[in-house]
Amino acid sequence: MKFPRFQHLYCGFTLDLPYRHKWGISLESEKRWINIKRDLGSELGRDIKVYKLALPVLYARTFEKLVFRVFRSLKYNGLKQSTGRTEYFWSVNIFTFLTLWDALTFFGFQDGFYW
Repeated sequence: MKFPRFQHLYCGFTLDLPYRHKWGISLESEKRWINIKRDLGSELGRDIKVYKLALPVLYARTFEKLVFRVFRSLKYNGLKQSTGRTEYFWSVNIFTFLTLWDALTFFGFQDGFYW
């Protein structure tokens, strides 16, 4: 009988690839992101800063498959050689969201629809 173990389900992004984010799982997410940062930096030709959130969860593979199924139509295939390049998806980044939120609030859209 195989018992489940904790793995890190992570999501991350970089401002050098705006409107894209990466999902994945790893036993050691910090080491994984060091490799991702190195490979992305060499592919993009500059040093980059990455932002990430990793959560230890049971059955991380199942959650990862669910996330990939949800974001399937938003898959990003623009990277050619970096590690984990198949796990990137298009998204609206937090800066775009906050700018849009501020603009809607400024113009009086307070009905809660965009919340």
